[in-house]
Amino acid sequence: MDSKSAIVHVLCVTIALIEVAFCVAALADGRSVIVLKDEPPTVVDTAVLPDTSDFIEYNDADGITQTTGTRGEDYQTLAQLLGPRYGIGLLKDSSGRGWWETGDVPGLSAGMTLMELINELGVGPVAGALPLVVKGDILKHPIQFLSCTELRDTGMAAMSLGIIAVIAAGLMVIFHAAALSGLVKPKVAKVVPLLVWVVLSVGFLIVVVLAAVIYTKEWTCHNPVIP
Repeated sequence: MDSKSAIVHVLCVTIALIEVAFCVAALADGRSVIVLKDEPPTVVDTAVLPDTSDFIEYNDADGITQTTGTRGEDYQTLAQLLGPRYGIGLLKDSSGRGWWETGDVPGLSAGMTLMELINELGVGPVAGALPLVVKGDILKHPIQFLSCTELRDTGMAAMSLGIIAVIAAGLMVIFHAAALSGLVKPKVAKVVPLLVWVVLSVGFLIVVVLAAVIYTKEWTCHNPVIP
C-alpha cells in the first residue's frame, strides 16, 4: 500500500472513532437533546388543575406554614413537575427511561399514560394524586406519559439512526484497520468505504437535524392537562 492510501485510511479511522465517541456520548447522556429552560413557562393552567377540595393552608403550633391536599399552582411548570435538572437524551431521559417508557402507578396497569389514568380514575383523583406521581417519578418519561406521539416517534427515529451510526462507524474502524494491514484488496478498500461513508454521513446529518427539530419545534401532546 502506498503512503497516500495509508494516510487516507488513518484519517478515516480517526474520523470514525470521533463519530463513534460523539454518538455514544449523545446516546448515553440523559440530557443531550432536551433540557429545561432556566425559567420554564407555565404548562398547566390552574383552570385545568385547580386546588383540590381538601386543600388547606394553615400555621402549626410552631408558626410554620403547612398544607393539606394539592395546590394547583405548585404544579404548573415543567421544573415543578419533573425537577429543574431534568432533561431528555437521544436514548433515554435523565431518569434512565426510554422514549417508550413511563412510571408505574401502584394498583393500576403498568405504563399507563396520563390520558389512560384520567379515563380510568377521572380528573379529580388524578389531580389529588399528583404529589405522589411527581415524587414517584411516574411522570418520566414525560413524552410517553403525556402521549406526545409525534415527538416520541421522531425521538425514536433519531435514536435508531444514532445506534446504526455507532455500529456502522465501528465497522468502518475495523475495515480501515484491516486495509492498513493489507487484509483487504486495494480495489475493495477504495469502493466499499466510499459507499459506506456516503450513507453514514447522510445518516449522521439526519440525526443532527432530527435532534435540532426535537429541540426547537412546538409539539402537541394528546391530553387535556399539558396539550
